[in-house]
Amino acid sequence: MASEMDFFNLTVEDFDKPEQKKSWNSEDLYKPSPKNAKGNTGVYKAVLRFLPNPVDPKNKSILSKWSVFLTNPDTQQKRSVDCPSTIGEKSIIQDVFFKLKKSNSVADQELSKEFSRTQKFTSLVLIVEDKNNPDLEGKIMVWQYGVKVHDKIKALIKPEFGKPCIPFDLFEAKDFFLSVKTVNKFPNYDDSYFLEERTPLTLNGITCDKDNQTSTKKVIEYLKENAPDLSTYDYQPWTDEIRNFVNDCIKAIVPAGRVASEVAKYSQESRSASASASKVEEKVEVKPTKKVEIPEIPIKSADLTEDDMKFDDMDLDGDFDEELYNSL
Repeated sequence: MASEMDFFNLTVEDFDKPEQKKSWNSEDLYKPSPKNAKGNTGVYKAVLRFLPNPVDPKNKSILSKWSVFLTNPDTQQKRSVDCPSTIGEKSIIQDVFFKLKKSNSVADQELSKEFSRTQKFTSLVLIVEDKNNPDLEGKIMVWQYGVKVHDKIKALIKPEFGKPCIPFDLFEAKDFFLSVKTVNKFPNYDDSYFLEERTPLTLNGITCDKDNQTSTKKVIEYLKENAPDLSTYDYQPWTDEIRNFVNDCIKAIVPAGRVASEVAKYSQESRSASASASKVEEKVEVKPTKKVEIPEIPIKSADLTEDDMKFDDMDLDGDFDEELYNSL
């Protein structure tokens, strides 16, 4: 657990660093959806306050990871899988993605989308106002968001002009006006923005006051006692179950024949180049004539649905730094 001094010493540099590369409680997740907007407006509006992570406010107030939502066409099993590229490791998912993406076959290029990653960020937020769901007001929740919202945070912390503002600050932060609509079947956050006024944080009816250490200490203690555990939303290493699921999806999705054989070869070469063989996934062998038996993999409550993976900036693999990736 972080020391109380960490809450008072947040700096721009704390949030201007390389992105950080258990089962969680779905009731803690804040899911503002245009489908749930009142009045059939199709726009979900709310006011949020970003909160520092009491475990590590300097380094863990924004969690970042890459994930892939995979579907096994043979079994219709679906789940979100954290991509090892998040922590700088080689990923068989990315191996397959690139091999299909660089194929001369248009069909293979289209198939590569099945292995496309999405980047998601996670932070604690206070629900300041939500007329669509008033019962949530005053609650501390977990919010997962995409690159566009993260860019708004970065622009606030390091603006081109004006005074920087850290949205996680206890005394001088700006609330976030959330506006979510649907554009091209995806949630869109373009109309969201940080409010102009800088205000102190108020939790449980107590406001942080620079001149009143007692009130600020009570706010910090309340945050520590009531904030959900963000570590459960950070990158999760693969278990044997996840590794088997990923390999089975590849076998079921990638067509047999030349491309499938090259994918297997490409994956093997990537593993050989890896610095730590113990951290690399098993070789995927695609056998065109033999029926693959797919073991049952139950979908747990911690697995995200496909809708949970949808952001308006979902497919970012087109900008993936292949040279950097191949150097790992």
